[in-house]
Amino acid sequence: MEFEDTEAGRTWFRDQYSYEFKVGADGSFALPEVLPGKYSLFLNVAQGTLGSGPDLTTRTPGDPQIAFAGMKLVVPEAADSGSPIELGDIIITATH
Repeated sequence: MEFEDTEAGRTWFRDQYSYEFKVGADGSFALPEVLPGKYSLFLNVAQGTLGSGPDLTTRTPGDPQIAFAGMKLVVPEAADSGSPIELGDIIITATH
């Protein structure tokens, strides 16, 4: 809580982004407008967010987390807009 009250903490929280996305059959996913730079990627899987089309359920903040993953990554300056970046395997751990 103390960190949130510092200028560095406020800057860090302002720079956070959250995206909802679907993972394709090949394991790929896309996030819009990611600029070159260093990132920490956190993946949270919540109960109730599965489905598509008419079966799609919108996530609500109260949905329990059932799995997570995290990693650091770099989006290079030379990356063309829309060019994929290979992240390798992302291991998702079940929440107990």
